[in-house]
Amino acid sequence: MNAAILAGVVILITGFFFAAVSGNLVGMIGSSNNPISGLTLATTIVAALTMVIVGAKGAEGVAAVLGVAAVGCVSAAVAGEMLQDLKVGHILGGTPWKMQVGDIIGVVFAGLVLFFPLYLMHTADVARFPGVGGFGGPNYSAPRPA
Repeated sequence: MNAAILAGVVILITGFFFAAVSGNLVGMIGSSNNPISGLTLATTIVAALTMVIVGAKGAEGVAAVLGVAAVGCVSAAVAGEMLQDLKVGHILGGTPWKMQVGDIIGVVFAGLVLFFPLYLMHTADVARFPGVGGFGGPNYSAPRPA
């Protein structure tokens, strides 16, 4: 339980700072310079070191580190995309609060819509192949390098 609470704190801190870094770089230079991979790696290292310090090992520690890294990655990606939207909207003379409301609606809607197909895919595969099915199993394994 302590590892989960600490992972939540690490998510909040790294997500806040790395979203600011991502948004700043994308706002100044453009979306081609969004440092998502570097920020995700830094988040993974911070989370892993934190879990080692508190003694979270095995599946619990790995799940905490991967959860923190995933949320950090999405945070940086969404921050960069939103800042790019707001920058272009400002250049074109858009109203900031309407763009912000549109961005929030888009993020919430995408999160709600994408949850259900992913949940159905995972649970159907677990039901078909108990013990080895679901995400991370043979049917829905992680991408492998070429």
